[in-house]
Parts: sequence; structure tokens; C-alpha cells
Amino acid sequence: MKWKARGLKWEEGYLKIPCEYTRMDEKKIYTIEVKDSRIKNKRSLNANAYAWVLIEKLSKATGESRNEIYRAAIKEVGVCNVLLVEAEHVESFIRRFTNMGEGWLAIPCGASPREPNKEVIRVYYGSSVYSTTEMARLIEYLVMECKQQDIETMNERDLEEMLNAWGN
Repeated sequence: MKWKARGLKWEEGYLKIPCEYTRMDEKKIYTIEVKDSRIKNKRSLNANAYAWVLIEKLSKATGESRNEIYRAAIKEVGVCNVLLVEAEHVESFIRRFTNMGEGWLAIPCGASPREPNKEVIRVYYGSSVYSTTEMARLIEYLVMECKQQDIETMNERDLEEMLNAWGN
């Protein structure tokens, strides 16, 4: 059996669970799993799907691959950090980081001027981990690119509504 309960309380060392289910046998031993299932703001699949629609349209118009367009957009407006990595581990780090997904980029920038035996790597995170603001920036960039190619895009009101559903 499975049910959702609200208002769990600790009282005198016992967990009190409000329950509408009344067919529990007091002689049986039950295992109860308690999870925090508060609704989290999940990103809108519509925003992600729309980004890929725009990428596909740009790909057809420019002849570039979808992944080239996606990566260029990530590099242009995406979330970036600069890391120092031990020189001997650079290749391994880049391989592992970029295996996270198509938009996960790691660009070696050369030796660190301040720390010997370390190299500077610029890393960009894929849109799968973007906040509402970051996803909005990516889609706005793609819309701008589409307009430069005379590609039709969603109207402003619908776009804003969809981006607001993205969630943090």
C-alpha cells in the first residue's frame, strides 16, 4: 500500500502519521519510507524542447550541426567557470567533464601563470542544470540568432510564459 500524508509530527518519541487507510493489522510489522515529496520547481520541458526546436531550425538554415549550434550558444551565453587542474590530469578531467553531456564543455587555456604544474581550464555547464534565468538567456540568444536568419519564432508573451514555467 502507498499513500501520501501531510502533517507528520513527533510526539513523545513517536512519529505520528495522519492516515486515511484503516486496514492495517496491528500484529504485522510494516516498513514505512518517509520522503520529502514537496513539489519542486522542475524545469519546463517545453522550454528545453523549444530551445532544441530553435537549434534545429538554425541547423537547417545554416548547414551547421545541431551540436555545433548548441555548443556555440553555450559558449556565448552559458554558465562558465575557470578551474586550475594539475597538468598531468588535464586530459582525464576534460574527458570526464565533457562526457556529462553535449553542452558540457572544457576548454584548456594553457599553463597557469601563478601556479606551476597547473593548467587553466574554462568549463561550461550544459543547459540541463540551468536556472530559469540561465535558460531564458540561452533561449533569448537562440531567438536572436533565428531572427538574424529570418526564422520564425514564438511570440514574446508565449515565450515569457514558457520561461516562467522553467523553475529554478
